[in-house]
Amino acid sequence: MGIFDLIIGKSAKHSYHKAKIHRHGHRCYTEGLDHNEYALVSHLAQNLDSSKYFIFNNLTIPSSSTISSQIDHVIVSKYGIFVIESKHYNGFIFAHANRNEWTVTYRGGSKFKFQNPIIQNFGHVSALKEQLPFLRRCFFNIVTFSGDCEFKTDRINDVLYSEELVDCIKKRNRIWLQEEEIHMVIGKLLMLCQTNDIDLESHIKNLQIHHAKKTIAA
Repeated sequence: MGIFDLIIGKSAKHSYHKAKIHRHGHRCYTEGLDHNEYALVSHLAQNLDSSKYFIFNNLTIPSSSTISSQIDHVIVSKYGIFVIESKHYNGFIFAHANRNEWTVTYRGGSKFKFQNPIIQNFGHVSALKEQLPFLRRCFFNIVTFSGDCEFKTDRINDVLYSEELVDCIKKRNRIWLQEEEIHMVIGKLLMLCQTNDIDLESHIKNLQIHHAKKTIAA
């Protein structure tokens, strides 16, 4: 049982975890999270200083490329903006930085291919940059994996087990954003949270339209 299973399993501490999360952001930022995403956010909230890191989750924003972009987690700090794509699999992960698809092989022998999450999250970073054009190069594309999974290929930079995420974030100590820039970023993301009217169904339709156009173009 991993640390995230322990976090979720201790229901008596749920209110404590919830309070810790809310110190990093508004309560709406945890709405719509699944079991594994909430566990990751709980872990982040417990281990990142709420005076230095501000957490947004399940953020859907406009995108010139895919019409809309749904980002799992965004962490804003003076040390940069961390854009996180979280995956949950039970099996062996075969990952290659430059391949369009990765593979998970389940212990029963079956296989499942999924989009390279680095490329997927690069689209999220690009959409976020469109909304924050006043920023310099301060975005970090990070992919995390939770569950009973194991990488069977060479590790890729910033592709992590979920337990490694806090250390990955804390090791970044170069200051990229000044206080006024942090306020501008948070204000912009708050506005997007409150004014965005793209629901999950609409976002899925947007992706289908985007992929259909790519197929026709090919």
